[in-house]
Amino acid sequence: MKEIVFSFALLFTYLFAYSQSIDDQNIQLNKTRYAAAEALIQLGRISEAKEFLAQIPESERAVEWRFLMSAADQSKILIEAEAGITGNDMALSPDGKSLAIAMSDSSVTVYQYPAMKILHKLRHHQSSVSTVCFSHSGRLIASGGRDHTVVIWNLKSGKSTIVNDSSFSQGIYQLRFHPGDDFLGIVSWLRDKSRDPGIFGYLKLMDTESGKIIATKELDNHPAAGLRFSPDGSQMILSSWGELVYGIHTNELHTQWTFDLSDPSAYNAFHALDLSPDGQIIAAGGADHAIYFINASDGQLLYKSPDYLGHKKIVKATSFSPDGNLLASSGADHQIIIWDVESHSIIKRLLGHTGTVTSLIWTDHNSLLSSSTDGSIRTWTLDVGFLNRYKICDYGPWQTPLASDHQFFATPCSDDKLQLVSVIDGTNIHEFAGHDGLCAIIHPNDSSVYLSSFDGNVKRWQPYENKIEILHQLHKERVDGIALLPTYNQVITAGGNKIIVWDEVKKDTIRTIKLDQQPFRLLAAVDQKHIIAGMSGGNVVKLSTGDFRQIATLQTGESIQEMALSPDGRLLAVFSGNDIYLIDYKTFILLFRLKGHTGSGYGLDFSPDGKRLLSASGDQSLRFWDITTGECLLSWKGMEKEYFNCKFINNEQLIVTTGSGELFIIKLRP
Repeated sequence: MKEIVFSFALLFTYLFAYSQSIDDQNIQLNKTRYAAAEALIQLGRISEAKEFLAQIPESERAVEWRFLMSAADQSKILIEAEAGITGNDMALSPDGKSLAIAMSDSSVTVYQYPAMKILHKLRHHQSSVSTVCFSHSGRLIASGGRDHTVVIWNLKSGKSTIVNDSSFSQGIYQLRFHPGDDFLGIVSWLRDKSRDPGIFGYLKLMDTESGKIIATKELDNHPAAGLRFSPDGSQMILSSWGELVYGIHTNELHTQWTFDLSDPSAYNAFHALDLSPDGQIIAAGGADHAIYFINASDGQLLYKSPDYLGHKKIVKATSFSPDGNLLASSGADHQIIIWDVESHSIIKRLLGHTGTVTSLIWTDHNSLLSSSTDGSIRTWTLDVGFLNRYKICDYGPWQTPLASDHQFFATPCSDDKLQLVSVIDGTNIHEFAGHDGLCAIIHPNDSSVYLSSFDGNVKRWQPYENKIEILHQLHKERVDGIALLPTYNQVITAGGNKIIVWDEVKKDTIRTIKLDQQPFRLLAAVDQKHIIAGMSGGNVVKLSTGDFRQIATLQTGESIQEMALSPDGRLLAVFSGNDIYLIDYKTFILLFRLKGHTGSGYGLDFSPDGKRLLSASGDQSLRFWDITTGECLLSWKGMEKEYFNCKFINNEQLIVTTGSGELFIIKLRP
């Protein structure tokens, strides 16, 4: 009998160890999948990234999975891919109510927008339609295709009014109506064996009433690819695959200037061209992956995006926003990049397409349409995408205390910009100029913000009363830590080598605690029975709030930069140097030392369910940790600047800040 019991014990032990081994294998396998998906997203290989994410079982998909899925696809699909059919070009009618798409199935499909109900399926072309546009009156649509044909259609009837299939010997690259709608500009190319070289691009002007060619201008020995008219129609901007952009007088057809990138050692065809709404700036993109901002009046280069910034493959489309402040660009790397036209900085990268993004249209100053060789038509809204960037100050914020309703946070900064900032859209809700800050905390009733700074003054800001007052000036040096015990009306601050406990009701000091090391950060326990002090010398100290005696200490070895408590108060996370220490709060015993960051960090927060720890570091990575195993499940390296703070707002939203005043609101799919 003893032998049977012993055998069952061995079997149970074996099965338990085996199950643990399987669990460990699954964790490692998922980590590998996350790492592969993250790397592929950074490379713009979205379809491959989604394949790795799809391999993770649904029961094991947590916040890090939703983070990567949101990073991989930030769009809303208007038209699903249909086998073998793609949209090559798009045009939106002047009134915004009709969307025309040049299709690879030889049709032009016209939709009612935004309902996306098909109005017309225009058919006359014999092969793929490459370009489409609306007249400025909105009555006509023009299309050009690889069948060497230009067709003009009546939008209302869906019938063709003009067909020109005799004036072109090669495919039509692009066409546009002149602002007066009296003629079309058309760019294409010609092969002539009697000439050397035998290929040259050209512009033709076609009368919209008769369909006759009324003017022709040869360009260079490469296909002409892009065309735009100035707002008043007096100038045409053309581009070619010969690394050339032209400014051409519309009436006289003489060349006003040429922007020439010709280089015998390298070939850089211009595939993308757009002109700002005011007619002042040209945006061209091509085979060298760069965006060129060019002065439309003289053809002088204003800015070229450097090799390390922007697209990784050929640029296929550029499009200015209606107000001209932003530029959208896209291409063979499957991504859409939003540029600030004035500063030439990147505002946002939009990922989701799994093929070359061939066409872009702004529907308003905040929304885009895109078409791709993946067959889908997608819409994007800039302020509800995955990663939304806002500027809130120049130096800071050094902490991001969050309101109890999770609708806003405070921004203690070094440049006198004390604000409450909305976590919904990054807007400034309240501001009190002239006050800097190094640390801050918001009262649980959200009525007051407590802060301190370089001067050692401890202040209370009541934003809704537009009032700020000094509570005390007992610190003679900078104050880096602040905590509240609202039940006891106490404000606790750390500066120099002491902690000061201040009674708000009596307006007096309750206690001054002198320490061997300089305290840097303070935390109040969930039940307010303890205060945690993180020291610059590396000690983490627990003090009772009854008599403020030290009851536990843990040594990390390096200065403490930030601390966080889990929602249930069971765990304490401490960022010390490059590492994070996960501590059992009750026993003050170290559970895990989380290694992986290669730079010190000030960003630390637990997920709302307490299952994950989020960290942000100067190594430009954002990491998700499993608190039960101490494993780093995901390291996100998609930022171009150093992270500083990070916070879970809720299960669908994170905020991350830099030390240079930038706020990133990250929105996750449910």
